[in-house]
Amino acid sequence: MKKFLMVVGAIAIFGFIAMVALIGIAAIGLNETNEEAKAYVAESIKAVATGWSEEALLARASTELKDQFQPGQLETFLGDSSRAIGGLETLGEISCSTNSSVTTSEGRKSIAECTSDGVHERGRAEYRVSVIKRADEWRVNSFFVTYYPKEDGPTEV
Repeated sequence: MKKFLMVVGAIAIFGFIAMVALIGIAAIGLNETNEEAKAYVAESIKAVATGWSEEALLARASTELKDQFQPGQLETFLGDSSRAIGGLETLGEISCSTNSSVTTSEGRKSIAECTSDGVHERGRAEYRVSVIKRADEWRVNSFFVTYYPKEDGPTEV
């Protein structure tokens, strides 16, 4: 009986140590994923909002985001933003909340919801950008801008 309890205790201790190690590895991986997301979002906002470029957004857009635009809608959104506040001059700190999952059908997938603000030629803007990583490739999943022209109140597009 004593030997049985020793074996059960050893298995329990090994299981606990393995669980702690896996949680630590996952936490380190999630932090790296969060930093990758921040870098991708910063690059994406700068590419799109500096000149309000349709090509820059479409080059980074996920298929889900591309499917949501009606013909001319993206051009209107970018044109309105450009006329209201002008190009991006300074991008603020980016804050992201990242979740990762692994499924048998999709493999590993990470989604990051990020926020930032920016100073523009004729006002300022707040950004809410969602990015998704599949097959080691980040894509913009949503791109919301609330802008504040210097003379007016907020407008969300």
